[in-house]
Amino acid sequence: MEKKIAIVSGAGGIIGQSIVNNLLLSDFNIIASDINTAVLDSQYSKNKKVTIEEGDITDASIQKKILGRAIDDYGKVDVLVNNAGIEGTVEPIDELDLNNVRKLYEVNVFSIISFSGLVAQEMKKNNIGRIINMASGAGLAGTPYMTPYNSSKHAVIGITRCLALELGPSGIQVNAVCPGCVESEMMSRIEEEFSKIEGESVSWEGGIPLNRYAKPEEVADLVGYLASDAPEYINGQALVIDGGMRA
Repeated sequence: MEKKIAIVSGAGGIIGQSIVNNLLLSDFNIIASDINTAVLDSQYSKNKKVTIEEGDITDASIQKKILGRAIDDYGKVDVLVNNAGIEGTVEPIDELDLNNVRKLYEVNVFSIISFSGLVAQEMKKNNIGRIINMASGAGLAGTPYMTPYNSSKHAVIGITRCLALELGPSGIQVNAVCPGCVESEMMSRIEEEFSKIEGESVSWEGGIPLNRYAKPEEVADLVGYLASDAPEYINGQALVIDGGMRA
């Protein structure tokens, strides 16, 4: 059986690493990219199934370099996981620095549009492919003090639905994964910033029916499923994994 090839952006974070590990279990060859590859180098430098590419995913030349590496080494791309993202700041709307908002949108939104378009050109040649976008439960509702982040994740879901309609006839399935609260440094930072604003300790665990945050590996399991051969008829969906928080 021919091995599958995946590109994973933002692979150096805790969810990104979990996605790489999950795909390795399914015998993928992986191009793992991040703006800082120190963690990837320490984890995968000796793994022949993982090719590490360093660079800013918002840079068109970096996107072309990553895709070029996949095509040069393997001749195709089966799966693109647009996982790169930043949370930005937690602050009132009237205190936002629009330069920071623009940077957040460059990473969370514009890079997905440009990189998906680039990779889709190659996927169309084989009439098959999977694009998996990392959205968020935040893309399905509002959150005070997080307008840039939440709105960017709403955009990711919109991009996913549009691309599913556009690329579906070419055999390319496009879906979004929408995690709720995940055990991570990012979640800890958000709780800390909310606590400063509210003047008291903030945690969302009590509002989750399963009484805990998701493990990064659980989010990766959903990504791995979407990357597999199993979901042949799932397209244009925003799949929520939040322990029932938004039930």
